[in-house]
Amino acid sequence: MAFDADSIRDDNICVIWVDDMIDVFTWRETFGIRIQTPNLDRLLNAGVRFGNAYATIPLCAPCRAELATGLSPFRTGLVDLNRFWRQVLPPEKAWVYDLRRAGFYTFTTGKVDATYRPMPERYRRVLFHEDVPAQDSGGREKVKLYLDRGPGIAGVNHPDDDGSQDHLFYDFTVAQNAIDFLGRVDPARRHLIQLGFKHPHYNLECPDRFYQLYDPSQIRWPDIAAPEDYYGPPPGFAVYEAAYIANGNWTPEKGGDDGWRQVVRAYFAAISHVDHEIGRFLDALEASPLGGKTTVIFLSDNGFNLGNHDSFHKMSQWDSAAHVPLGIWSPRMTEGRVIDLPVSLHNFPKTVMQLAGLPPRPDWTSGQSLLPLVDPSFGCFDTTKSPVTSVFGTLSVRPSIEGYSQYRYFRYPNGEEHVYDVVADPGETKNLIATAPMDVLRGELVKGALDLGLDLRGFENPADGVNAMMAVDGSVVLEGQRGNDNYWAYGAEAEKIKEQKDGGNDTLWYLGGPDGYVLHCPMNVENIRIATVLARHEDAEAAKKSPRVMRIVAHPDSPIHFETTERVMVDVRGSRGNDVMIGPKYGGATFYGGEGDDVLRAISVSESARHFFYGGAGNDRLVGGGGRDVLDGGTGDDTIIGTAARNRIFGGHGNDEIHDGDGSSVVQTGPGRNRVRLGGGNDTVHAGTGINLIDPGPGAVVFILAYGGVTHVAQWQAEQVYDLSAWPRPPQVARRPDGLVDVTLGLSVLRIAGVPGDHDVSGQFRQVTPPL
Repeated sequence: MAFDADSIRDDNICVIWVDDMIDVFTWRETFGIRIQTPNLDRLLNAGVRFGNAYATIPLCAPCRAELATGLSPFRTGLVDLNRFWRQVLPPEKAWVYDLRRAGFYTFTTGKVDATYRPMPERYRRVLFHEDVPAQDSGGREKVKLYLDRGPGIAGVNHPDDDGSQDHLFYDFTVAQNAIDFLGRVDPARRHLIQLGFKHPHYNLECPDRFYQLYDPSQIRWPDIAAPEDYYGPPPGFAVYEAAYIANGNWTPEKGGDDGWRQVVRAYFAAISHVDHEIGRFLDALEASPLGGKTTVIFLSDNGFNLGNHDSFHKMSQWDSAAHVPLGIWSPRMTEGRVIDLPVSLHNFPKTVMQLAGLPPRPDWTSGQSLLPLVDPSFGCFDTTKSPVTSVFGTLSVRPSIEGYSQYRYFRYPNGEEHVYDVVADPGETKNLIATAPMDVLRGELVKGALDLGLDLRGFENPADGVNAMMAVDGSVVLEGQRGNDNYWAYGAEAEKIKEQKDGGNDTLWYLGGPDGYVLHCPMNVENIRIATVLARHEDAEAAKKSPRVMRIVAHPDSPIHFETTERVMVDVRGSRGNDVMIGPKYGGATFYGGEGDDVLRAISVSESARHFFYGGAGNDRLVGGGGRDVLDGGTGDDTIIGTAARNRIFGGHGNDEIHDGDGSSVVQTGPGRNRVRLGGGNDTVHAGTGINLIDPGPGAVVFILAYGGVTHVAQWQAEQVYDLSAWPRPPQVARRPDGLVDVTLGLSVLRIAGVPGDHDVSGQFRQVTPPL
């Protein structure tokens, strides 16, 4: 029986997700060797492969949020790595909810819609009957390091890998969990089976026999890439691409030729590794009671740049990163074929719903099922819906309309445009901007983006039902007036936004600006989000000399909730209200809270990423990062948390709560009623003229005591030093009946707990002023 709407009415659905896999069918032999995926080949050669499938956002979290919920990233605001969909949307927003209610038995294992760990129970119990954990395990032996640095460039069980350590890998447990499920499955029910594999996502360590498939000496610079790209950005490289997108440490000019070859080899080994595990599952599926009536969808969330376009990462709109492997297989299919029409991964949710025999959600205003392209019994497919890709404000489209499908059109936030013929030039090396049909391509981008909920038309107000707008020509003020509006803008375009007070919870996605530009936030826009991969100076020579810090100033009368992306360092000055500022994952930040009760928070835990937080007036909360931070609460009753070593913490005026981690920090309490809790280390505490309750950790803490203050030390240590140089005369020392020791002079008090009965603490005093 053929694969059609009637034959699959009661069939099961299986979705196989992989992470960061380049479209192996495009890049199969371009590196001088052949990428080996025998199991993926047999699956898609017998099914339907979509040869030109594109991710809307080629980035793990937003792509998986889109595919799990059926909602465009521009409608949810889930466009970066800062949060997963389960942190902002209820479980009922996932299409799996509909399948379970319709009677499907739902099973999942591995990384599917968010992370490598099982989902929270409150989501699992609504969506899945089973969410079986997968994990990497330790105890690996005979590990061969092929490179002593990088993302796990190592083969396990070297040199004669016989598969005996395969079970120690995440992808083995994903496949095995699903195989075990097939062994206990109820064939009388319909099932949804989801497998989320890890490789070829970093870490690239895998069983050694997959490394042995590839000889690094045979790997060459891909023949479809620009030769000049091997040495750095090729001629004509977009200024915006170089400043805000291009990234990765393993391009040839950064990692060296041998380093690049070894990491590329490891990436291909990881592809072959996951292919092997997929094959184990496919064999089990074929032999199971479900084998004759299960439709399998295979996809990757994004591709990957392997040094081309001066990048070794996924977060870009280049074809190598945005173009993904996608296919459908059913045992009912009689022959394999390839559909070359450009399509979007955004169509995946409606495809699943049609396989399940369920209607799409009413709020799914975009996307369409891919099944009509497989068989006409499923209906009609609108071939005018061109797939759009966006990465932090960079936009591209691969037109699906006849006569133009060979092109990919790029538009950058600063107005730069590129066009490539990806049929004749799959490596996107020659910009055809001078001869391409620009009006058609621009129109396809505007139309496709609007379908996803992003208005690029340059009008003052967005289309009905659309809350996201992007400044494209600088000619008009952007005025959303739709409630919770999202604005995307570069440079001074951001300052043209006009919002009404109490007009919703609005967001500015800031796309950077010319060197030296300082963003002054528009009034009544509550959320400010950096929307670039990283930030370098736009001037190429300046970019070589120093890192770039994006500078933002809040409107004085509009409190902001500010977030940056993973790698963008920032300097932000808050409003007169209650601001929230959150720093990058891999860099430092400078925050000035100003007036109001502010929250200033570091995300990075690296000691090299320094933070400078100044709370200003108000009752602020400051949370440091990996150490060496400056945390100044200013006036008000502040909470200050130094999470690691060697910080400088200033309580300022007010009643403060101060915590510091292990290490040697300097803490100044200031006046007020203060509580200080220290980790272990040789800290220095300047206790001010207020009342200070100090709980020191183990170590040689030096207490420098202001005259006129009251300081309680919760635990004596022999290594502690009490600096009384500010006291005008030697103090009196008295042991209290309750075991506490009081050191007093006038109204000044140092009270120490835990002093042994026979110990004289005066031996720990420093710089005591002699009597007159």
